[in-house]
Amino acid sequence: MISIIITAFNNDKYIDECLYSVVDSFKDYDYEILLGIDNCEITTNHILNNYKGHSKNIKFYFFKERYGTYIIRNTLVKETKYENLLFFDSDDVMLPVMSKLIIKYMSHFDMIKPMLSQFKDKYNLNDPKLLTQKTTFGEGVFGIKKSLFFEMNGFEPWICAADSEFNWRVMCNGKRIKHVEQVCFLYRRHSESLTNNNDTNLRSRLRHEYHLITKNKKIKNECQPIPKLVVGEFLILNEYSDEDLEIIYKTGISNISEITLYRELKEKSKIALESIFTKTPRKIVNKIINKEEKTIKEINKNTINSILNRDKNTPKILTPQPKTQQHNNNTNSNKETLQKLFLSKRLNKSDSAYMNIGNKINK
Repeated sequence: MISIIITAFNNDKYIDECLYSVVDSFKDYDYEILLGIDNCEITTNHILNNYKGHSKNIKFYFFKERYGTYIIRNTLVKETKYENLLFFDSDDVMLPVMSKLIIKYMSHFDMIKPMLSQFKDKYNLNDPKLLTQKTTFGEGVFGIKKSLFFEMNGFEPWICAADSEFNWRVMCNGKRIKHVEQVCFLYRRHSESLTNNNDTNLRSRLRHEYHLITKNKKIKNECQPIPKLVVGEFLILNEYSDEDLEIIYKTGISNISEITLYRELKEKSKIALESIFTKTPRKIVNKIINKEEKTIKEINKNTINSILNRDKNTPKILTPQPKTQQHNNNTNSNKETLQKLFLSKRLNKSDSAYMNIGNKINK
C-alpha cells in the first residue's frame, strides 16, 4: 500500500529509534521500507549486525559512492512497488498516528505534508510539552504519488536544499497539497544533520547558492520538471552473504560472477599456502611394490643385518685382490730402478754421473 524511503549516512546512533517507530506506526498496513545507505561503512555494519535476516519488510541498499540524500531518494523510488510514497529521515521519530493520517489523505491529494514537533537528544512521549515544541511543516518529510514524482523527474542532484526546490515545483504546477495540522513525527535537532552541519546549514555558502538557483527559477517562473531523473549505483545488502560483502569492501567488485571467481581463487591460494606453511607432518603414502622389489629389499635388509650383528669371532670375508706383478730383485738392476724413479725426468749430461756409478756396480 505504501513504500517508505529513508536515507542514512553515519547514523548508527538514531537509526534504531527511527526504524522501530516506522514499523510500529505502519504495522496494520501493507508497507515496505527502502533504506539507502550513503556509502557509509559505520551505518552498514550496524545494519548488518542488527537487522540482516530479521526484517522481511525492509530492504537495505548500499550505494557505492557518496551521492547525498536526494540522488539516493531518486534511485530508490524506481525500486518501490507501491504507488504511494513516503519520504522520511533516519534521525526522526514517527508517531503512531502518522500512518493513519498519511493513508487517509493519500487517496485525495497529490502530496501530504505532516506537521512536526522538534526535540533535542531525548524525548518522552508522555510529556505534554513534546507535541507543542516548535511545530511546523518540514520540507524533507512528505507523502506523494509515484506518478507525480516521476512527472517532476524527482529531486535536483544537490547536496542540500533540494527538498525545498521540489516542494516549490510541485506547488507551482498546481498540484493538490494537504498540510496535516496534527503532529505526526518528531524532528530531532543535532549537529550532524544537514540543516545544522557547518557545510550545509542554513547559513552555509553551499545552501545559499542552491537557494539563489531556486529564487531565479521563481522569478522566471521556470517550474517545469528538471531535465532528467538523476540516479546512482547500489547493492541490495539483503542479497549478499557476509563473506560476499567483505569481498565487496576489500576489492570494490560487486558483480556476482566476479565475486564467485574471487572466492574460488582465494580458496585455491589458501590451500596452496597451507600446504607450504603447515606445521603438521605430511601423511606418507605407502607405495605398493611388486614381488621382485620386495625380494630384493629383503635380501639387502638381511645382508645389512648380518653385517651389523656379526659375531666378533666370525672370520672376515676376504675379497680377492687383483694380483700385482712382483719384481725379482735379481732381475731389477740399479739402472732400471733409477730409471723408474726418474721416469718423468729427461736424462741429460748432468745425469751421467749417476749412470756411470750404476754401470760400475753392475760390473
